[in-house]
Amino acid sequence: MLNIKICVWDWRSYNEGVGNWKWFNLPEEITELEDHLVDLSSKGLEEPFICDTDGWSDVINEYTDINNLLEVMADLDGLNKYDILEMYHEQYNQEDAIYPFDNESLSMLYGGDLEDFANRIHFGDYNAFDSYFYLNGYDNIVTISEQEKEAMEDGYIRDYIEEILRGHITI
Repeated sequence: MLNIKICVWDWRSYNEGVGNWKWFNLPEEITELEDHLVDLSSKGLEEPFICDTDGWSDVINEYTDINNLLEVMADLDGLNKYDILEMYHEQYNQEDAIYPFDNESLSMLYGGDLEDFANRIHFGDYNAFDSYFYLNGYDNIVTISEQEKEAMEDGYIRDYIEEILRGHITI
């Protein structure tokens, strides 16, 4: 399940040194964040902004439109990591796909030419202990560990959410 932790503050309180910021876990706490924004507005406090995130500061910052973020989180609510990865791969036509290192996945690359297949391994980066692989820019096989796979997938999700927030793609 997607979990983005953000901290919301308002500029008036920030400038006056009043520490009334509040943390929210998105998309689970969308309603709580909406209620908090209404509460800030009813108190006459100035424009709310995202003052901090838990590891998402390269994607979400004080310039991120909170209402846009709420819409995106509502669209992604209920989706797990693999649902979002599937949407990412659909958007980018399976570029950067990661495959399990098994006979079925490797057989799709074979194509009947043993020498070509051997070169794809030789000129790639092969480690027999890795469980997954992807194809580099030259279509050579690069094997990766479970941890590397998780890190790459997390990066794909971050990139996908960033592109949605910037309005470059839609869900």
